[in-house]
Amino acid sequence: PKPSKAESPTPPQRRSSTSSGCSTGSSGGQSPASRHGSTSSKCSTDHGHGPRHGRSSQRVVVDEAGEVLATVSLNPRAWQGTRLSKQAELYSRWRPLSVTVHLQSTCAATSAGAIAVYWTPDPDDHMSKAGPVNIQKALSHPTSRLFQVWQTGSLQIPTNVTQRWLFLEGTESEDMEHGTFRVVCAAPYSGTGSVSVLISVAYRYILEGADVKDTGGSEPGEAIQARYPDLFTTSVSDFFSGAKLVMKYKSGGEAAGFPHADPAAFYKIDPAASIEYYDKEEKLQKCEYFVVVVDYTNSDGDRVLAPVVSEAYAKAYLKKPDKGYLIDYTKAGPWSVPDQPYFNPVTESLTLELRAPRRTNANKALSDQMGRLVLDREPLGGSFVELPELPNI
Repeated sequence: PKPSKAESPTPPQRRSSTSSGCSTGSSGGQSPASRHGSTSSKCSTDHGHGPRHGRSSQRVVVDEAGEVLATVSLNPRAWQGTRLSKQAELYSRWRPLSVTVHLQSTCAATSAGAIAVYWTPDPDDHMSKAGPVNIQKALSHPTSRLFQVWQTGSLQIPTNVTQRWLFLEGTESEDMEHGTFRVVCAAPYSGTGSVSVLISVAYRYILEGADVKDTGGSEPGEAIQARYPDLFTTSVSDFFSGAKLVMKYKSGGEAAGFPHADPAAFYKIDPAASIEYYDKEEKLQKCEYFVVVVDYTNSDGDRVLAPVVSEAYAKAYLKKPDKGYLIDYTKAGPWSVPDQPYFNPVTESLTLELRAPRRTNANKALSDQMGRLVLDREPLGGSFVELPELPNI
């Protein structure tokens, strides 16, 4: 996620420093992978020039204490260029089991200056441009520490084993980030030259939910699935201004994508699955039929499905895609069962009447002539046999 304009930090460079291991378990018919290891980033400050960090070595002038030196994302996909990021590309959701941040300085013990580090469970935590209020805010969090610029130390970030799953990519930080970790300048460096502080993160994550990118389409008539699990019925703001129901896969995000959806067909949910919605009286109703929304895709370029009340409405939408055939939004429905159900295509059957071509007189005469044809006897192996007449085809 992009930092706020008020902070304007450059993301620190991330490099994989140790190999990661893997242990497997089972959940929902899939094998989640547990990744553990450590990655590191470096934050350096120059006297009179402020911090310098990141691959571009961008300089930010620090005139007073309270300047934000770094904001580090704990989302595995944010650690670009590391093995963890590559592994995370194969999955759709994650959950932290343990996270520890280590800070190691390169300056002498006689150097003056201080940094404040903190973590907050709020992924949308913001700070002002600079000033003492930032230091007070940073150190007011329970998970925070104040380090002299020459000190080495660690910060244990709280995790909860029963924590909900987080998505590895999306548009809402609250669905992707495990809080916010930030480094703030508590006292400017008073020496000459530059000071580097190595920030290492020792982690143990669980990655789950295969996220294999589709490279082609499905065959006509095949059942389809959403790209991501955890479906439910609700609305999205850019789809008829949130007035109509559509299938989604997370709160506050975009509509669920169906890469193989065929706009020339409507779909019926698998008999073993269940999707429900709230009607105008806020009573739960079952969704059975779904249509492919015309002229609308999500940010992945996938088509989306919208529920309709009956098969007749689905057929009518195919002939004339009018929003009047879609269901009005009342409130978000419950999760689907299972979390990634199948949708079977429904196409109207066509009755074809096949008739044999009428037999002409010329064809009948030729057939009669061939039927009367008798082959002459020919010697076969020293004996004579009579071949039968040619079949009348």
